[in-house]
Amino acid sequence: MAPKLILFSAAHTRYIKTRPPRLPNELIRMILCSVGDLPFLWVECRAVSKSFNTIVHEIFFHRHLRRTSLRINAGRLIQSFHIDLLTTRAPRKGKWFRGPPGSAPYHLDAVFRFEKLDPRNPWRAIFVDPVCAIPKTVSRIKKMFQYGPQAHSPAILIQIRRMVNDTAVPGLVLNLERLERLELSCDWRGMYSAFFREEREFNRRWNSWTDSPQMQFMAHQMAKRIGCQELTAAQGHKELYKQSVVAAPDFRKILRRARIAREVRENHGILRWKWKGDEDDEALLNLEGERFTSRVEGPFSDDEDDDKISESESDRD
Repeated sequence: MAPKLILFSAAHTRYIKTRPPRLPNELIRMILCSVGDLPFLWVECRAVSKSFNTIVHEIFFHRHLRRTSLRINAGRLIQSFHIDLLTTRAPRKGKWFRGPPGSAPYHLDAVFRFEKLDPRNPWRAIFVDPVCAIPKTVSRIKKMFQYGPQAHSPAILIQIRRMVNDTAVPGLVLNLERLERLELSCDWRGMYSAFFREEREFNRRWNSWTDSPQMQFMAHQMAKRIGCQELTAAQGHKELYKQSVVAAPDFRKILRRARIAREVRENHGILRWKWKGDEDDEALLNLEGERFTSRVEGPFSDDEDDDKISESESDRD
């Protein structure tokens, strides 16, 4: 709309731009609730205005915070055992005897799920592990965090619905005194900001790569093969995806290294963190495995049906 000219006097004039009509908060909330891209919703939409910022916080509190979990992997414990065998041959037929010893690994994990907000500070979320932990798990976690979180070696996996990463957990406080109720609290806004900034940057780089001339050439060649009936459409799409993954830069590795170097510089004063070869490949493989598992059989589904059911139940209460 063109600016409107108002004359105050013969010597002074100024332009006043008419403002567009303001949308009601209820309509803004309905629009933002329909956004399925959580990194975009947290990083971009939250920065539009104060009202958008407040509404996005409410959406994440009611819909996504209770579908956020934090897991600490304290390693494995090798348990030894003996297998009791029943003989079927004479002369000891029908008698039990102790067989050869065996061993099996037992994962020492603590999975913290959202319980409530801190009554004294609504920006702190309290997560609890409802499963009774064994003393060995608690002792290892205490040893891992005796000097606080180590920026160069992230030890907490964050899962938000089906997204997994090991980004920073600001304001981390652990309460491990009771085995039947391990407790973790943190700044949930800072945790989401660190998590979604990296996810947003990964999506941006990946989309730029898929629009690059190299990727377009690969897609054109694959379309030719499908047109010549060398491959079916499903086989062509699968092959193109494999080729793109192999040819694309390892954005996950690049972003994770840049994040760790930045946190080491900010928290420990080390100006330049040097990596020894591919020492972080194991951590990256573990992250990819966790992402695959969360997509296939994770309990934090992206479906919204259970969200609507739970919201209607809370409204009735």
